[in-house]
Amino acid sequence: MSTESSQLILLVEDEAIIALSEKLILEKFGYRVIWTSTGEKAVESVQAQPDIELVLMDINLGKGMDGTQAATRILEYRELPLIFLSSHTERDVVEKTEGISSYGYIVKNSGETVLIASIKMAFRLFNARLKEKKQDTALRAYEERLLVSDKIFIHSIDLLCIAGFDGYFKVLNPSWERTLGWSAEELKSKPWLDFVHPDDRDSTGHIRTVLVDGRPVHQFENRYVCKNGEIKWLSWNSFPYPEEGMMFGVARDVSEQRRLAEALVESEATYKALFEKSPMGIAYHQMIYDRDGSPSDYRILAANERFKELTGIDATGMLVTEAFPGIEKDPFDWIASYGEVAKTGKELRFQQHFAANNRWYDCAAYQYKPDHFVVAFLEVSEQKKAELALHAEKERLAITLQSIGDAVIATDTAGRVEVLNGVAERLTGWTQERAKGRPLAEVFSIVNALSRESCDNPVARVLQDGKVVGLANHTLLLSADGGEYQIADSAAPIRDAEGTIIGVVLVFRDVSGEYETAQALYESEARFKALHNASFGGIAIHDKGIILECNLGLSEMTGYTVEELIGMNGLLLIAEGSRDQVLSRIASGYELPYEATGIRKNGEEYPLRLEARNIPYKGRMTRTVEFRDISGDKEREDQLRGTIHYLQSILQTTQDGFFVLSSRGLFLDVNDSFCAMSGYTRGELLAMDINGVDADEKPEDTAGRIERIKAVGSETFSTRHRRKDGSLVDVEMSVSFLEEGEGSFVCFCRDVSERKRAEHEIGGLLKDKELLLKESHHRIKNNMGLIYSLLSLQANAQIDERNKAILNDAAGRVQSMLMLYDRLYRSENFYELSIQAFLPALVKEIVGMAAGVRPVCTQVDVDDFILNSKVLSTLGIIVNELITNSIKYAFGGSADAMIRISASKSDGIVCFIYADNGTGLASDAARQGSGGFGMQLIEMMAQQLDASMELDGTQGVRYTLRFKA
Repeated sequence: MSTESSQLILLVEDEAIIALSEKLILEKFGYRVIWTSTGEKAVESVQAQPDIELVLMDINLGKGMDGTQAATRILEYRELPLIFLSSHTERDVVEKTEGISSYGYIVKNSGETVLIASIKMAFRLFNARLKEKKQDTALRAYEERLLVSDKIFIHSIDLLCIAGFDGYFKVLNPSWERTLGWSAEELKSKPWLDFVHPDDRDSTGHIRTVLVDGRPVHQFENRYVCKNGEIKWLSWNSFPYPEEGMMFGVARDVSEQRRLAEALVESEATYKALFEKSPMGIAYHQMIYDRDGSPSDYRILAANERFKELTGIDATGMLVTEAFPGIEKDPFDWIASYGEVAKTGKELRFQQHFAANNRWYDCAAYQYKPDHFVVAFLEVSEQKKAELALHAEKERLAITLQSIGDAVIATDTAGRVEVLNGVAERLTGWTQERAKGRPLAEVFSIVNALSRESCDNPVARVLQDGKVVGLANHTLLLSADGGEYQIADSAAPIRDAEGTIIGVVLVFRDVSGEYETAQALYESEARFKALHNASFGGIAIHDKGIILECNLGLSEMTGYTVEELIGMNGLLLIAEGSRDQVLSRIASGYELPYEATGIRKNGEEYPLRLEARNIPYKGRMTRTVEFRDISGDKEREDQLRGTIHYLQSILQTTQDGFFVLSSRGLFLDVNDSFCAMSGYTRGELLAMDINGVDADEKPEDTAGRIERIKAVGSETFSTRHRRKDGSLVDVEMSVSFLEEGEGSFVCFCRDVSERKRAEHEIGGLLKDKELLLKESHHRIKNNMGLIYSLLSLQANAQIDERNKAILNDAAGRVQSMLMLYDRLYRSENFYELSIQAFLPALVKEIVGMAAGVRPVCTQVDVDDFILNSKVLSTLGIIVNELITNSIKYAFGGSADAMIRISASKSDGIVCFIYADNGTGLASDAARQGSGGFGMQLIEMMAQQLDASMELDGTQGVRYTLRFKA
């Protein structure tokens, strides 16, 4: 705080004359003073000038921020003594200021003694409080350090300790025992190096030497042996206190981080090996788009060695159109197909001929991240050639079968008919469509021609013996159309490439060939495996729980390799708590999705959705199961439940009433606040419609409002509701229409009865205040008239012309304010007045008072716009000073003295111009008022208006003021 003689005070006073008087008093007692007229500027001054040490604040500061608001803003920004200086003596006003600042309240015109004594007392009180605050702050900081330190030491998850330079622990927090298993007493009983892993004792001993030398240690890691023999990695920060022979250490268990880091390195090596050594060609690409956002090319960012072998080119870093010229003309649109994968994330699996190198590829593509994708592929050129050859062979066999003269029937291993040729259809009386899938005995009905007894089924004998079986003599075929045919031919097994029987062929009379089905079976299995591995979930085929087949998805989900999974008991993939449930579903053949808990190889449990089917697999009935990890779904369900609970809590705790109406106006839901507001219970309201509570609208009006809100979506309106006890309550409604389902209305209802009552009371009080204020203006006008008269009488009584001029100047200034009050008193709105009604009459009065000194012509050009009374009062004082100064000093002996005044307003800016045709500033030294009180008063009034002022003294004097209004 500065010495008293140099202390800087900010004076906030909107009345320039009063401010000038108070400023002179303060400067008389040695204070430096800054004056500002508005609350906003006061806040800016305190923020811009840190050397301001005290604020004297008026309460009423005109339009904008008042004194109490400005004081609050200042004290929020900075602590300094602030004294209110006001003419208000009302209890509520004084009490309001006490809640903002306690450094004093001075009533205006109490005298300079009271003013200066109050300022000195405020400075002494502020200094005393600063000293007391510093002491309190220091004490609280000390207490908080003690409290926080103790809590941190006990509850820290880190291992905190104090150890001596003698090599023993002195103090340990509970985390040591939780981490290592050793109690604090056990750890303190031996040198702490005894607990360090033997391989780390030398390095740890070196660190101890560093600490003893007084140097801190950061991020040192070593291993400690736990009580159960387990090894823990600890990361240390240690700080020595040589003067006390102690060191403080903070250790953190980083064993898991170490393990994860090592696992990450191993995982990266594994995936790198898989990438480099994979039998498939694998490449990573970035899609490129044209200006329209369509895929136009893609760059090969990385490719493994197998990629180069299968394509015959090292394309890494190249655009595909550079690596394979003409790819864009390939009948298959490679760029567009992969573009869909890169943009949408859709996975793609296909086989396609590549014209650029005349090879066939089996490709799988998936998105790695937006606009980036991976393609894995194998060359299947030889397989495609075999498929084409097989297709041609099958076509030849079909034609041959239909062309031979013998009847041919083929069955599956279950004895069900699969194929009949044209001759067989004619002999059996069955068409291919009707016979397919039926038991052979039903289609191929044979009896002994002599005994009419049924003959043995030749398919069963072939399947049992695996040999060609000839039909017995006298075998008779009974046709479905009633005919009977003697047949004496044979049945032979149909085998796949490995010799396994996959069906039986019956040939009547002539056997010309066997059906070749091995390749068809191979294709079917290949398609199955492709779909199997492309599934987003895990898939397994098991027999009584033992996994026979699984896809990569199951391996990725569980953490086991495919090799580990094959032959494993599938129940090991299910958490123990869900195994009974899964066993029950397996036993019952349950085929609907259900949820269980899975367990990964690392022991982590996770929510799982299972769906299973019983299917035949390699000659036996097995069960296929899809595993779906639903961890993300569960998290989203929990978040949704939390959001719903949060919204319901808001609706139940809000003070506003809330209810939902059906499209017909029936209550569907209400909150507690609306029940309290209406006096009905929730059950009563849910049995009613809105017409039961609305007291202002008829049912047909309510129906119209409902249709209107449906059309526009929402509406806010006021109405009255009738409570259960019959009383009425004013409410403000906000209603929105929801279109889901049959549609409903969400309604918020606020009780505004108290607000309306208060508005009515405030309106009455405002009218009383206006009458009182009008009466006050009237009395002020009369008093100012008395002051004017006294000054005029005193001036006329003066013999000394200088004294007479001073008193006449003062009378003129009072006269301008008197005219303002006279205009206000006569107007309907005494807060503001038209400048056209005020300024010309004021100029006429001022010039008329000086008519005896010098005749002056005036030209007043004023637009018709409204200004508030405070601005007009300030402008009136400026006009009085300017006219008086011109009449006294500007015209000399000139006979054609002219004063011109104009005022206009544009875009919120008032432009006021005053000009005379006098001698100008060249002889203004003779205008004694130019550097005296009158000029000083003009400048202060302009500052009070926050006006810019321009002065031109080349041809007469021209003042231009511009200010916002």
